Amino acid sequence: MGLREYQRKRDFRKTSEPRGRLQRTGKKLSYLIQKHAASHLHYDFRLESDGVLLSWAVPKGPSLSPSQKRLAVHVEDHPIEYGTFEGTIPEGEYGGGTVMLWDRGTWEPIDDPKVGMRIGRLEFTIHGEKLHGRWMLVRRGGKSSGNTEHNWFLFKIDDEYADKRKDITKTEPLSVATGRDLKEIAANGKVWKSNRSNHVSTRNADPTSSKAKVASNSKPKASPSSGKRKKSDQSSTVSNTLTEMLEDAGAPKGRMPVRQEVQFAKLAKEAPDGDEWLHEVKFDGYRMLCRIANSKARFISRNGHDWTKRFPELATAAADFPVEEAMFDGEVVAVDESGLSHFQMLQNVFQTGQTEKLLYYVFDLLYLNGHNLKDLPLEKRKSIIETLFKSRVPAAIRYSEHLDGSGESIFKEACRQHWEGIISKRRGSSYRPGRGLDWIKVKCSERAEFVIGGYTAPGGSREHFGALLLGYHDSTGKLIHAGRVGTGFNEMTLKSLHAKLRRLDRATSPFEHFPEKHAEARGVQWVKPELVAEINFSNWTEDGLLRHPVFQGLREDKKARDVIYDIPISIAEIRQLERKPPKRGAKR
Repeated sequence: MGLREYQRKRDFRKTSEPRGRLQRTGKKLSYLIQKHAASHLHYDFRLESDGVLLSWAVPKGPSLSPSQKRLAVHVEDHPIEYGTFEGTIPEGEYGGGTVMLWDRGTWEPIDDPKVGMRIGRLEFTIHGEKLHGRWMLVRRGGKSSGNTEHNWFLFKIDDEYADKRKDITKTEPLSVATGRDLKEIAANGKVWKSNRSNHVSTRNADPTSSKAKVASNSKPKASPSSGKRKKSDQSSTVSNTLTEMLEDAGAPKGRMPVRQEVQFAKLAKEAPDGDEWLHEVKFDGYRMLCRIANSKARFISRNGHDWTKRFPELATAAADFPVEEAMFDGEVVAVDESGLSHFQMLQNVFQTGQTEKLLYYVFDLLYLNGHNLKDLPLEKRKSIIETLFKSRVPAAIRYSEHLDGSGESIFKEACRQHWEGIISKRRGSSYRPGRGLDWIKVKCSERAEFVIGGYTAPGGSREHFGALLLGYHDSTGKLIHAGRVGTGFNEMTLKSLHAKLRRLDRATSPFEHFPEKHAEARGVQWVKPELVAEINFSNWTEDGLLRHPVFQGLREDKKARDVIYDIPISIAEIRQLERKPPKRGAKR
């Protein structure tokens, strides 16, 4: 069918829908469903084929029950770019109404889709975020009806993903891109723009394209801005706007320091709700300050070490940022094809030397062009960052946009999309180094840093070492044993980590209440407790040991003495602490 019919039906002077062109996204074929509140609510089912999206309007939406055959009306092909469309189509235009990205992923045809369209029978496998497994589209009347029959039937093939009792349109009503419902999308008043990505993530979506941005209940902050733009009048316009913003905000003049302590988030049991909070994706990387001055950029870790030489490409890109001087707070990450950041992938990048794949996500701005921004309200600082990113920006530098709305909903969506978690930040708050109550982090899984206190001999075919003995510091500074981890290593990691461990060998145990003669200490080589490991685990045993731990990588950006058992705090406890008057002379 092509895109001629699609383009004929739309006035692109009035709608921000993409005009579209024939294109291919890659080896994997994209699939998506858009929930569309037009004259009647329906679900637009779309499958990528030959550079376009084959499309059907399904009035009742998909059913997981094999016995439920849902009417699917074949409509015009849509452009591939339509796969990120979430927003509003102007009234009076074709399909006018609110559009939600209800599901997305990839699909695999069982047979040639061209033949399937001709004979009126498409069988395929869906790998979506909501829908999975085998599905079928069958044209009413089959091959004999020819292409003049537009009515098809969509139904689930009976497999492990079939469910006769679950109505997925009711149990999963929200957007996979922003976590909002149709009313929230409509109330936002925005339409899709072709020069922005609509994904998370929050996982700020692109994180390059992001498995999408988990977004909020009201204002969606789609994907991070990126990409280079040609120098033009826009740069000078942005510069003038920034000057006015700094003056209007009352940002005081201030000399940018060489080093700066960072603000940390307090671990919480649940995400906070309420209009006083903004929410961001929690990246899985290395926290870094980026200091730009005299056309040079430096990356400083959270414990004050200069890591610039580890990110040569990022340093070059940041030096090209359109500022005289600035200090950003952000995170260096490595992302997969869907935009998710992975700490293990980051470790692999360092081991292979492929640092050109790294990205730097900016989420705060402390100094800019001779002004100290730390005392400005959070929203002001983020607004200035947004203005900066309207200018020519290096492609490797991204803005981690925030999300408004229900913290609980955003957190659930982030976890569903396999992000590490979210960071909730208090509106109106200043940037305060240390761990206060204005920044709160909520994790989707048990993940923490532990000090390495020893290692065991290798067994079987494994070389170098068998397992690492882990611990954390209590309130008195004593190192408490937390168990051992023997999985999550590859050959390269085993070799490089063993070399580091051997340089730290010691004769006695560094753990409290874990003497050298303990039965579990047999065959253990103790080490000076200086290395920090990132560990993923399921929970804690009754004996206070890690259950099902998996090694993720070394945390070279964190000092071993700073590793403590971080007990999550509830939102109720936070509110109670906020009501207590501060001690005389103490800072909040």
